Amino acid sequence: MTETLSSDIPDTLQDAIERLLRTACDADLSLATAESCTGGLLASLLTDVQGCSHAFERGFVVYTEKAKQEMLGVAADLLEKHGAVSEPVARAMAEGRSGTPTPMSPCRSPVSPGRRRRGRRASCISPAPARDG
Repeated sequence: MTETLSSDIPDTLQDAIERLLRTACDADLSLATAESCTGGLLASLLTDVQGCSHAFERGFVVYTEKAKQEMLGVAADLLEKHGAVSEPVARAMAEGRSGTPTPMSPCRSPVSPGRRRRGRRASCISPAPARDG
């Protein structure tokens, strides 16, 4: 169980995080995150599980389009075409640090699911895992 956020995090999410970390530990994988709207929450959850947090290696919080481009190599045309909060951009963020161990990038829209933002349907939290090699 997570230590610092346990009262605010649903049990189903805590269970999923623990399963992910135990699976990574069992497979001798290291995890990394590339986050934007979640502001480092996923990285926090991954480092908060006793006995398995060593499976988490690093995290990137890149809120602006400029940061996504500079730190993770997300193409400007991809941002323009799909918007910063989209599954294609989340995937590009996850894949943007080649050589990074098993990166993940959650994509969450600040508007309610079903509403439209910049002419596109808003998405919910949608993890975009990538694996190096």
